[in-house]
Amino acid sequence: MGIEAEVIISTTTDSWKNLATEELLLNTLDPNTCRLFLYVNSDVVVIGKNQNPWKECRVNRLEHEGCRLARRSSGGGTVFHDTGNLNYSFIMPVGAFDIDRQFGIVLKAMSALGVNAVCSERRDIRVMGDKCSGNAMCYRKSAAMHHGTIMVDVKIPKLYRYLTPSDIVVKTHAVQSIPSLVTNLKKIVPDITIEKVMDAICGSFREEYGTYTLRNDADYQQSSEWAELYEKHRSWEWRFGRTPRYEITMQKDFSKGYGWFIFNVNEGKIVDVSVSGEPFDEEAVQKLKLCWTGKIFHVDCLADSVSQADANSGDDLFLEIEKWLRDKSFNYKEV
Repeated sequence: MGIEAEVIISTTTDSWKNLATEELLLNTLDPNTCRLFLYVNSDVVVIGKNQNPWKECRVNRLEHEGCRLARRSSGGGTVFHDTGNLNYSFIMPVGAFDIDRQFGIVLKAMSALGVNAVCSERRDIRVMGDKCSGNAMCYRKSAAMHHGTIMVDVKIPKLYRYLTPSDIVVKTHAVQSIPSLVTNLKKIVPDITIEKVMDAICGSFREEYGTYTLRNDADYQQSSEWAELYEKHRSWEWRFGRTPRYEITMQKDFSKGYGWFIFNVNEGKIVDVSVSGEPFDEEAVQKLKLCWTGKIFHVDCLADSVSQADANSGDDLFLEIEKWLRDKSFNYKEV
């Protein structure tokens, strides 16, 4: 029996829903079917399966500005999606999975649109030396997925605003992204659109695998398995708690002198805290350690804990720490 081809085009820009659908398409793949899933997301920073969000992006900044954080099921580095970016996923039986063939579909589509692109040794796609497409792989026992981005008209200043590392010092064994200069296809072909790129990829996919069946993404979103995957992708436990153990150092010049805080974090929760510096006597150190240990590592949670610890004392130093955390000033150096 030959392999049947399917194309699924998402009708939502909800990143958590699209990642849930993508994972369901991989988990439920028939051994005689190959799938192409195309989708566009609203503003979201997507980290790799084994990455640390605090190391890769300005978590507080993107949350404050309405940009989501997502963690995908594949490895690789961190990327920024907005509605100027097209995402593609080739989901294949292991026996039919061919990375070069899949890259060929994308490169042929770009060529048809007037873009002379090449695949680099790092398995990304480049135009005139600049990256326009990042790619990653995910493997199951009988199926595999090759997914990637195509920067058509991405807001590049916003990309750098979110992906520029913060002033926080993070020590971690998590996989770290390798920075690259990026470019939009619109810079090469001014009248290019997401729809044109989508049509070109579908045409190239048809030439490679034959006539395909067009599916509605809503057909895959009715099952309890999809609902569970959606809850996973939107959950704090997956996006933050999944992070390998790490250490974060923060410092601040308070009115009474410099203070340093070292947080040891495991599965997103603080397991130990070191507090030092001129402003802190032993009582303050112990008070801060007590109010932070065991809490989720998130500046709002840290600020709430300081506020509760200081509820009755009115300590000026604690009020200053809380204000600093509320302002998130340590994470807002302009780029």
